Amino acid sequence: MSDVLTSAGSPVIFFDSHPEEQESYLYSYWSTLKTTFHIAWTGDVPRPLLPGTLRIVWWTIDGTEGLKDYELHQYRLVRATFDKMVSHPEIRRCFVTGYSSQNPYVTSYDGNTIWEEQESIVDKEMKKQKERENWDKRQVGRDKEGKPGKKGAGDKVDELIFSIEEEERKMMKALAEEKKKEEV
Repeated sequence: MSDVLTSAGSPVIFFDSHPEEQESYLYSYWSTLKTTFHIAWTGDVPRPLLPGTLRIVWWTIDGTEGLKDYELHQYRLVRATFDKMVSHPEIRRCFVTGYSSQNPYVTSYDGNTIWEEQESIVDKEMKKQKERENWDKRQVGRDKEGKPGKKGAGDKVDELIFSIEEEERKMMKALAEEKKKEEV
């Protein structure tokens, strides 16, 4: 478990509606001290951010804090929710946080995220696998559903090779008969 926690990096903020409100070092120290005293006094322990999750944290205009966790593969939903919350009139601040090594919003040179590239690779592999299965079915004289049916391209090639070999055998047989006649 600890290996997973150390390999995930550290919690970072991916999107922030008010980045100027991020804490300085002194205020961060003071905030940590206040949080520690609050936990000790009330017993309300904040929920830790687990690896493989994205968290939306928001504050309303009256100071109420809220949070919601999503699984990492729901990154599009998280972004859409963040955009809706930022435009909501009662939300004062909102941000999305997760682990640094699990950032799903990193884009490649062509503008796709790592997840979109992974999905396209998986889709391509699935299509190739289906094509291979269809090719195998055509090779044994079956259509895409596996039912006996039209002959595929593989059958025509096999027939062509068979006919060439048959003609070659006939020629060899004819040559052998001619040699026998010459010997007699």
